[in-house]
Amino acid sequence: MQSILLHIHTATEQAYVALSKGDTLLGERSNNDSKQHAAFLHVAIAELMQSLSMSMSSIDAISISNGPGSYTGLRVGLAAAKGMCFALQKPLIALNTLTVMAAAMQQCLYQKQYTMPSGLLCPMIDARRTELFMAGYNGVLEPLLEPSAIDMRDNDTLERLLSKGDNIFVFGSGAQKFADFFHHFNINMIQDASLVLAQVQLALNAYEKSLFADVAYAEPYYLKQVYISGRH
Repeated sequence: MQSILLHIHTATEQAYVALSKGDTLLGERSNNDSKQHAAFLHVAIAELMQSLSMSMSSIDAISISNGPGSYTGLRVGLAAAKGMCFALQKPLIALNTLTVMAAAMQQCLYQKQYTMPSGLLCPMIDARRTELFMAGYNGVLEPLLEPSAIDMRDNDTLERLLSKGDNIFVFGSGAQKFADFFHHFNINMIQDASLVLAQVQLALNAYEKSLFADVAYAEPYYLKQVYISGRH
């Protein structure tokens, strides 16, 4: 039987909940106001399940885009996911948000029949001031630069990136800031792609391999110690 998965993303400004069966997206709900993610989440899930005439007990697992990203958004999303997993006795799938972003861009470029030259897919999330959450992947999503919190004033930042490929393709909420900061280099900005289908596919792969997080001890992937300490 095809697995039914509930997907939650509250790590960035646009939040969504979605339901999938196998690799098919059954439905989704979204919210563009980051200040309303907490109010949106449970109502959206209830509306989504009702619209599909499905009960929560039919879900096989819950996937969460677990950061990095908004400190408050991550806490809201993971708390909801863990609560439902406990109540339903279902497994939790925790995905790195930057990996989801890279997978979404890979899907988008593939659909456009775009062949990426030697270079780096760099999802970027604005982390305030001159800081970014970012990672680097090649065209088949092999990680070349592990997810990290960087300060663009660090002289090694661009050197580390350029050593991974001839071109840098940036996208996400931190992309414009990065391109402006390094405007004299060959930085290619790409319009953001929808994350939903990428999360569906990554979560399905994890489910089939039983790559589950420990519901009791799972924590958001903050990356920045400053976020954990509350000085943000």
